[in-house]
This record gives sequence, structure tokens and C-alpha cells, in this order.
Amino acid sequence: MENKFTVSLIIIASMLLVNGCSEGKFIEEAKQTKEQNQKAQVNKEKEEKERVAREKELYESMEKPIDEVIQENDLDKVELNSDNNIKEMSTYEDANEFSKYAAKILYDFYTSQIDPKGYYDFIKNYASKETIAELPSEADAINLYSTLQNMYKQKNITGDGYIITNVIYDSNQRGGYFYRKLTTTNGVEYFITTITKEGDGWKFVEDSPSPPFEETIENN
Repeated sequence: MENKFTVSLIIIASMLLVNGCSEGKFIEEAKQTKEQNQKAQVNKEKEEKERVAREKELYESMEKPIDEVIQENDLDKVELNSDNNIKEMSTYEDANEFSKYAAKILYDFYTSQIDPKGYYDFIKNYASKETIAELPSEADAINLYSTLQNMYKQKNITGDGYIITNVIYDSNQRGGYFYRKLTTTNGVEYFITTITKEGDGWKFVEDSPSPPFEETIENN
């Protein structure tokens, strides 16, 4: 009888020990999952703040005096794209056709002629895979573009038009860039837009302020 009682105690103790270990492991795993989720959320919020800060820094750099920029840089000599006929297509096989469409969207967003949702749709439909992969959720992206556009509105920026250059290609003809020259209430401003070819179509990569360029003979 005593042996049976001892065996029973051993079995019960073993069960308690196993259950205790299982429960402790479950709690530890749940704790780790919660910590990982919290860390991911913090990192996401940090990335969004850094993105807004970068956009703000780029915007503020636009206010640097043009004369100062000219003195610091050798100007690119480029041809203007004199064709003002803009076509909206699902795929642009011609880089200069795409540059005209992208330039209009960028100008309209800058001068608040399209809203942040319209700009987000442009990015989703016409940006490179890499650019799209860097986007946060749709709501967060639109909120980011709203913040950026609100900065433009606070400056009361309106535009009097723009011109663009022909696309300058890289060595393998799969990437390129073009310049934009805007006349706005901020004065004359210059931007450079990078594009890339994916499959048969050209895609938007990024846009940022740039030094001025020197205009050469137009390519008609």
C-alpha cells in the first residue's frame, strides 16, 4: 500500500512539474510575441517619423538661394522636352512620354491641384516595385502625403507652369532621370526625377530638389 501511495505521489508530482513547465513555456512565448509586436510597431512609427523628417528637410532645402547653388555646382547641359501633349496610359514604353505624365502629377500635387489620395494612386500604379515596397499602409501613406502637402499650403504655393528636360539614360538604357523647372510663388525651383524600366514599362522611383540646369537646343 505504501509503495502504491509513493508511486501515486511521484506521478502527481511529475504531472504538476510537466504542466508547470508547459504553462511557463506558453507564458514566455506569449510574452516574447507581445514584445516583438510592440517592437515592430515602435520601429514602424519611427520609420514614418523619419520619412516625414526627410521630406521636410528636402522641402526646406528648396529655399536655398539659387545663386548659391549655381556657385557650388557645375550645371548639367540638357535638352528641353518641347512636346506638351500628355497621354494617360496604363503602361509607358517610351520614357519621355512617361516623364511628361509624371511631371504633371508631381506639379499638380505640389500646387495642391490633386489631393494626397490622387498622389497615392499615382505611386501605387506607376512607381517601381522597390518604391512601392517602401510604402506604409494606404492610410499611413495618405497621412504622410497630407502632412507634406500641408507644408506646401502653409507656404501658399501656387504655380505659373513648368518645363521638363528630355530623359537622360544610364549606360544600359534601363534607368534614367529628367529635370523639372517650376515657376511658383517660391520663385524658380528645380527638381530631378529618377525613373526605371520594369518589363516593358517605365516607372517612377523618386523626386527631389536639384541644382539648376543649363538649357541647350531643344529636341523637336
